[in-house]
Amino acid sequence: MTLRAMRWWDIPELAELESELFPVQPWTQEGFWSELAHVPATRWYIVHEDSIGIDGYAGLMCIPPEADVQTVAVAPRAQGQGLGRELLTALVTKARERGCS
Repeated sequence: MTLRAMRWWDIPELAELESELFPVQPWTQEGFWSELAHVPATRWYIVHEDSIGIDGYAGLMCIPPEADVQTVAVAPRAQGQGLGRELLTALVTKARERGCS
C-alpha cells in the first residue's frame, strides 16, 4: 500500500468521506485545516488513494513522550482489506520515530 502526506487540497474530499463515515459529529473542513496547521510540529496526517480517490486517512498528535491517534478512517469500499491496520501501523511507527512510546 502506498501512503502519502495529507495535503490541503485533499480537504474537500476528506470532509465528504468524514461525513459519510461519522455522520453524527464529523470533522469539518475547518477542523482538517486546523489540524494540518500543526504539521509537522506536533501532527502527522496521511492518506491512501485508490483509483476512485481517497479511501483512507489517519492522523497523529505527537508531543514526546506521548502520542495520540487523532483519527483513522477507511471508506466502505476499502474496508476489510487491511488498510486500517496499515494506517494504524504507520501512525505507531511515526510516533516511535518522534520519540513517543
